[in-house]
Amino acid sequence: MKLLKILKCPVCQSSSYKTVKDGYKNMYSEQISVHLKMSEKKLIKDLKNIQCKKCGLIYKKSWFKPNTLNKLFNTIVPTHPKGWDTGSKKFSKKYFKKKLKRLSYLIVHNDKSLEINKNLRELISIADSLNVKKKIDISNKLNLIKFIKKKNISRIKFYYKKLTPKFNNAEEFKRFKGFYSESLMNHIKSIKGNMNSYSEIGCPLWGNLNRLNHRTKCSFIKGKAHQFWGQKCKKRNLLCYQKLKKRVKVYDKISAIKKKTDYLGAYLYLDHVFKPVSFIKSLFKYTNSIGLILENSDNGVPVQHFTGWNQTSIKFLANKLKKRIDFSFKNIKKTEKSFYLIY
Repeated sequence: MKLLKILKCPVCQSSSYKTVKDGYKNMYSEQISVHLKMSEKKLIKDLKNIQCKKCGLIYKKSWFKPNTLNKLFNTIVPTHPKGWDTGSKKFSKKYFKKKLKRLSYLIVHNDKSLEINKNLRELISIADSLNVKKKIDISNKLNLIKFIKKKNISRIKFYYKKLTPKFNNAEEFKRFKGFYSESLMNHIKSIKGNMNSYSEIGCPLWGNLNRLNHRTKCSFIKGKAHQFWGQKCKKRNLLCYQKLKKRVKVYDKISAIKKKTDYLGAYLYLDHVFKPVSFIKSLFKYTNSIGLILENSDNGVPVQHFTGWNQTSIKFLANKLKKRIDFSFKNIKKTEKSFYLIY
């Protein structure tokens, strides 16, 4: 596998760095390693995470070439699973029990295929989305996730029974809820005022485009083939953006927008971008403000992400572009993500 050597920080161009925690195993590291016919452990080691000492950005010391990324988003994993899971019927007791039954079967029959990992990930994602607030429920949720990872079927069943009343509503900003949020919209409006026009780039399935009222002009911008899913992201022969309401305008590229929008949401997108400064700069030609949702990088930046962000690196980015930044939205922080408004 030929990788690009990254000699300077993509944000501040400093060459001073320190090595930080490796990425973690997930579906992408699994599927990419299979595609490249190499061990998952070696893939993660080759895509070493380093952190800039000047601006705090975490980035890959070596990174995929555009043609490899194109294969990732259109051949290796052509369907964006998190997007399609938003609003699906998977967050349910019925689906959890179905996956648990299948996991139990695979364990009993000593299955060595990748299906066992898929079932584990699905069970963990459902458990992680349980909306719990009481200390006892939080403890039960953590134990449920712990025993799923350990493949301990009897203990999974024990904690599942304790949490069955909590399957009514998925937690906000988690996998099965996505990023539609009235509290987030109200927060943005409290800073920027009412929005007459609203855009999103990346995944059309997990944001606000289908939920805002008809008075707001909505548009969706497809991501580039080497940055994000979209070209072949479909289910039942239906492309993801075809799920949008007809009143939402769909653009193949950002430059097709003729009049600046009041706001543009780029959710879990910036960490895929090879040149983040020029990317954000180009977006500001077509919008007055940008909302970023990004995963916190405490657990390591996974193989499908080029960068990992924090308040320091985002502030540096905003200052470089001579923009203001707000990161006071608290509701999302407990889900190991952060929201940044740049304007």
